[in-house]
Amino acid sequence: MPDILLIQPPIRDFYLTAKRTIPYGLACIASELRRYGFSVKIADALATPKSRHIPLPQEMTFLESYYAAKDVSPFALFHGFRHFGYSFEHIGNIVKASGAFLVGISSLFTAYSNEALKTAEIIKQYHPNCCVVMGGHHPTAMPESVMQCNAIDFVLRGEGEVSMPLLARAIRDKTDISQIPGIVFRKPDGNLHISEPAIMRNPDDSPLPAPDLIHQKFYRRGHGGSTVIAASRGCPMSCSYCCMAKTNYRRRSVESVMAEIDNAVMNYGARFIDFEDEHLSADRNWFLKLLQEIINKYSGLGIELRAM
Repeated sequence: MPDILLIQPPIRDFYLTAKRTIPYGLACIASELRRYGFSVKIADALATPKSRHIPLPQEMTFLESYYAAKDVSPFALFHGFRHFGYSFEHIGNIVKASGAFLVGISSLFTAYSNEALKTAEIIKQYHPNCCVVMGGHHPTAMPESVMQCNAIDFVLRGEGEVSMPLLARAIRDKTDISQIPGIVFRKPDGNLHISEPAIMRNPDDSPLPAPDLIHQKFYRRGHGGSTVIAASRGCPMSCSYCCMAKTNYRRRSVESVMAEIDNAVMNYGARFIDFEDEHLSADRNWFLKLLQEIINKYSGLGIELRAM
């Protein structure tokens, strides 16, 4: 039984691209938790082909007049609204069986925040004695809104590798949580304590992610495995349309990135590598050095690189 369970919630949408849902962030956090001595599992509710048709949300019912007849074209992505992944009840049973004292929920995108909140409510219903913490871009940007859900005990803003192990240790040891970077919690008077987002100063100092906790078989493409890598954090650019503009840009060393690629390729058969950086080629010399290292080491293996 794990000390901590990390959950990727299901998604409700018109379509889903599985290669974009590898729970990389949770694998990074899990690796840090292990370094602190905690046992961890990832419950990936999207690592299944299961899906079912559900009614359109109220705010989308106006679409029914536009999609009255079934679209049979090869590009029919927006006809049926679906629940992708395991049911909320199944997730509740997984959490209950785990016995974890701390359950973390990933909430990356505001468009899917309702599913994350519903996941929190189910967790408290099935395993009321655990602590529930939510992290990701959505609660980082909107902690007050997220904390309106009584099923959520804490929000961690910013990079969870920094704060999640500290929160787990504080809960276990019953020590003060107020100084944990990025922490959000309810004070005795009902008001919120909201900290500034946690920032990982040097990404090279963190251990490599824990790919053994990812459902590798589900994320295979053809005859090879898939992996996601973040070679940097933040972005140095000032694009006016982007919420990541001029965020604390930190780049990993080529050696660190190559070590992660090597583990994925040699130990998990990865042939599809998706870089999820905000700006992968911001430093041209660094980027060319990385590409040359990949050519030198993996030429002939059919490695496919993407930056989607």
